[in-house]
Amino acid sequence: MLIPLLALPLLIPQGEESSVKSEDLVAVINQAQKEDKRVLLRFQSKLCADSQILSKLIKRRKVAKVLGDEYVQLGIEVGSLNQNMNIAEAFDAPLVEVGTPYLVVLDFGEIIAAATASQLKNEKTGVLDRGKFLAFLKEHRVPPPVALDVLEEARARAAKQGKNLFVHIGAPW
Repeated sequence: MLIPLLALPLLIPQGEESSVKSEDLVAVINQAQKEDKRVLLRFQSKLCADSQILSKLIKRRKVAKVLGDEYVQLGIEVGSLNQNMNIAEAFDAPLVEVGTPYLVVLDFGEIIAAATASQLKNEKTGVLDRGKFLAFLKEHRVPPPVALDVLEEARARAAKQGKNLFVHIGAPW
């Protein structure tokens, strides 16, 4: 489902029921686009044990690295399913049925994945599993560009502009 950025103010009317502003959501989506990242919306509740566990998981080193490198996050507090429910509805988050936390991954405003707490739990312990959460994040991150495609695009752009091409080969580590 594609959410046009211009429609966000209509989907998220301001008032007592919404503490997240449409401008916040637009800013997060714009930031993700500029940084070539995806958006991770976390529908959560301070009253929910699983949401509290998720809040601790996202601070752990390996998880924080993947989140920082691949995603721009926005935590959306839903309380006792009485806050920001218009945002949950706008992003097809069935919180009444599945509870919190509920994750939505966006790419350019389009919903590409979602996960419930039960999907991220360890079957034996019933607790949110760091490995499953990391696997979900890694599965839905922006795919890395193919070097030859990037090079060909750069060559074509340089030729079109009548410029030379400078190629730097390196790695981020």
